Formats: sequence, C-alpha cells, structure tokens
Amino acid sequence: STTTRAPQLGPVGGTGAPKEADLSVSLSLLGPAVAGHDVYLSAVVADAGPGTADAVLVSVTISPVLAFRDASPASWRCTASGDELTVICALSRLAAPASSTIVLRMALATDATRVTATATVTSSGSDTVNVSNNSSTVDRTPDPPDRLATLFATVGQGEVVIVGNTLMHCDPATVCAGISNNDVTMVASGVDGAVTASSTTELVLPNDAAVEHAWLLWGAKDGVTTNAAAAYADVRLIDPLRQVSTPHPDSPVRELNRGVFARADVTEAVKKGGSGSYRFQSLGGFTATGNDLAGGWSLVVVTHQASGPARVLVVLDGLVPYDAASGQSLPLGGLGPASTVGRTVRVGVVAWDGDRRPPGLPASVITAGDTMTLVVGGTRVPVQDALHPADDVMTSVVSVGGVAAPDITANTLGFDASLIDVNLDSTAAPATAGLLTLELSASEQIWLGALTLSVPT
Repeated sequence: STTTRAPQLGPVGGTGAPKEADLSVSLSLLGPAVAGHDVYLSAVVADAGPGTADAVLVSVTISPVLAFRDASPASWRCTASGDELTVICALSRLAAPASSTIVLRMALATDATRVTATATVTSSGSDTVNVSNNSSTVDRTPDPPDRLATLFATVGQGEVVIVGNTLMHCDPATVCAGISNNDVTMVASGVDGAVTASSTTELVLPNDAAVEHAWLLWGAKDGVTTNAAAAYADVRLIDPLRQVSTPHPDSPVRELNRGVFARADVTEAVKKGGSGSYRFQSLGGFTATGNDLAGGWSLVVVTHQASGPARVLVVLDGLVPYDAASGQSLPLGGLGPASTVGRTVRVGVVAWDGDRRPPGLPASVITAGDTMTLVVGGTRVPVQDALHPADDVMTSVVSVGGVAAPDITANTLGFDASLIDVNLDSTAAPATAGLLTLELSASEQIWLGALTLSVPT
C-alpha cells in the first residue's frame, strides 16, 4: 500500500512552489529468455525531479512460468508476494535527477511458451507525471536452447575479467606462413603423455578485488563431425599454487556443426588460486589435425571491489554459430543512463574460428570479415579497438582494451578471448535511453561461446 502526503515546499519555481518528484520505470530483458534457464529482468527507475522521491516502491507482476530468486543491488530490498506472482522492491530515497537499475533473477519453467512481466513505481510524495509510472511491460516468447543464455547478471561494484589461450597451433613440420587457421595444418598444443592439449594463461586481479564467480570455458572447431563431445569432458585446471582440480562440465558437453563447447564453475578454485598462472589440460579432446580447425580455453571471472564504481555486469554463454546468412541479434536490456551518450561499455567475447585478415588485403575482397554492433536506441556503434577492426572484429587474439596479453602468442589462429572498450558517445543521441542490442554478422561461420557486458551505472 502507499500513502499520499502534501508536496514539499521549496525554492523551485519561486517561493512556496511544490518541489515534486517525477518517477518512471522501464522494464526489459537482460539477455535472451531461454526455457529452462534463469531469466534476468532489468528495471530502470528514474526520478526526473526536481524533488527527491522518498519510500520508492517498484511492483513487478510476473507470469506463472517465472519464479523469483533474488535481486541486486542490496540497496533495493526485493521480496515476492504470498502468491509469488508479484515482486516488490523498496528503496528509501531516490534523488533527482538520477536513476537506479535493479536486476531481478527469475527461474523460467522448461515448458514456458510466453514470458510476461509488468512494472509500476510509486513513492510517498507527489509525482507530476503519473503516466510514466505504469505499464512498462515485457512480453516475449522464449528462445530455443541453441541461443546464448544469460548465465549471470548483477548490479555491483566489480568487473568482468577474461583471460585464456589457444589449444591448437600450426604444425611446426609444415610451412606456417599463413595467417589464418584455414591456411595451415593445425595440431594440439602442449601434448604430454595423457595430456592431449594444454596451455597457460596469466590471471591478474586488482589488489582489492575479490572473486565472486569464475567459470572455465573450453571448446573447439573440431574435424570430427559427430560423437566428439564425450572426449572433451575430461579436463584439469592447475592454479598458481600448483593445486590441481578436475572441473566437471555444468551440463553435457555441447556439440553443434563441428563446434564443441563446455563450461564448468571453478569459483572456489580461482578464489583460492587468486592472481597468477593457470594451466588448462585436456585428457581426451583436441586430437584432430588438419586445416580449418581451432581450439582454446578461457577463464571468465566476475570480481567485487569495494572501492570500485557500480556497474551492471552480464555474462552470457552457450554455443552459437553465426554467419552472414544467420546472424545473431541479442537483446541486452535496459541499463539506464549508462547506455546513453558519453559512457563506455566493455564487451567481452570468447569465440572460435575468427580469422585475421591477411596484411594488404582490402576490405572489399575480405573473405573472413565479421562485425559486432551495439544498437543503442536506434544509434549504431561498432565494437572495435586497436586490435579489432570494425569490419573484422574476430582477429585471433587474447587482449584487454586493445592491448594483447603479453604472455600469449600474437596470433592464436582461430581463437578469440578479448575485452573491447566501446565509447557510446555519438553526435546522434539515442532516441531511447537504456535499451541495448548487440548484432553480430560474419562472412564465414564463427562459434560464439561467451559474451560479457560491463556498463558503469
């Protein structure tokens, strides 16, 4: 229930004029809704002012196929109603002009045919424009399981860190003049006895960062067309303290169109190991040899830093092949003012079979060009940096912010694990604040294993 009180008096508009709040709420999906996976809803609550809104309540009515799990940030207190079809989130004060983003995690039934949710916002003070308080609605048919699904999302003080390395390289016995894995014979790296492929990467965490979540991802574009998945399930991870863990895939190893992908939760191992050198070992996979193969592994780590700025952090994963004929368009939801002009979004990607354009080959005859584009309220912003051209973004490199990892070979031959900073500043301001979509296209098939997003709030 809500109560109404007399408007606050203040100097706005002259002595004695009411100092009123102007609340609004925008509800959207934070990544695809995939049946059988958790669904994340983003509710962006704004006060256009000029007055502060006190005792703010956001009410989200959800369809029976959804079940509320938890919410972030902790400043919002969110609870489910008795019939579990309404989630109420409370905030003591929202200053003006300002906004706050809530991320709601919901379980989605495996037999769900439609996802619906509606949000409204109220406060204990006067509100000048009531129409914006109501009926922000999500209505969507769940995506099939062959799409990326949102693995994790939160609003918190932290960052997403991605490191990794290739597991296949050019056979030294052949001529390795080609710059693409299409041009050379590929073989497993780091083979030693029972180890069929291995390599090392360096994880560097800020001094004040704590590990909140960590996942190990590995996969390949394999030469075997069927029944390759089981061979990839047996792996080891050796941390900086030389402790050996045997991560088990969180779900069966996925096999699709010569692509193989697996993921394991390694949060405890990375919490104990901290910063330093990690070594991945496969005990069965990556044994194929030949042209047009690729393989690699990655650690995707979500950190918490008490001294850091608040961000919306999103991790999606799966195994999604895409090309020019079947590109991908991923809804990334509402992220509040962070997705409007002047902010920098960090996009992370783990993918297989992205080919670097050979030197001197003009874009007009490119054979392996691929693009990633952030669409913000109608404004299109290419995902690019010094190592990732806008028309060939998957360039077989491990990097952060346009700088290659110093301990990794310059060309990982068909494996990408990178964090790319994208400035959303533009002369054409987005028509709608907060809504992001990522579009992907490629002239040849690329296997996307993970996508991450980090946006300051």
